[in-house]
Amino acid sequence: MAPKLFKNWWLLGLKGLMLFGLGLFALFNPGTAAGVLVTYLGIAGILAGLAAIALAFRNGEREEGGPSLGEGVLDLLVGIVFLTRPEVVNILPILLGVWILFTGASLLMRGLRGRAEGSYLVPGILMLVLGFLLISNPFGAYVSILIVLGIALLLLGLSLMFVSWKLRGLGKKVGRAAEAVAGRLQNRP
Repeated sequence: MAPKLFKNWWLLGLKGLMLFGLGLFALFNPGTAAGVLVTYLGIAGILAGLAAIALAFRNGEREEGGPSLGEGVLDLLVGIVFLTRPEVVNILPILLGVWILFTGASLLMRGLRGRAEGSYLVPGILMLVLGFLLISNPFGAYVSILIVLGIALLLLGLSLMFVSWKLRGLGKKVGRAAEAVAGRLQNRP
């Protein structure tokens, strides 16, 4: 199943790019109305969720795809809630804290399993800390929430883009090695 993972590296990179863009938006537009942020989060959550679900199913590996599938379903559900229930802005800090906690825990689990050379460990730990901070003081200053959200999304986006780039390179190496082995097998009597 590894070749599928290498072939679909771009789905992980796409999710990372979307989350990185959302992080930049949150950091550089703190004066934006909360309703616009909720709509943007809803759209990004749905797109990121669909990308993660597609990646989990295209890889066909339930054990390794589990966290991505769980993340994808949560991202999708949060996105739908944000788009269909604009009043969610009243509890936005709590929802964001839970979302960031879940994503951080998922990254930490992947990092502890040694996937992608541990590149998930630091972002996972930082996202757990940021999630706990948001939940412990959910109605702090609005700008603080945007900064925490922006940092969390930037970290997650960068991590996913890094891992997808590594998968792309590994996929090329695996492809060349497979071609070399196939060539040797064809030359045998």
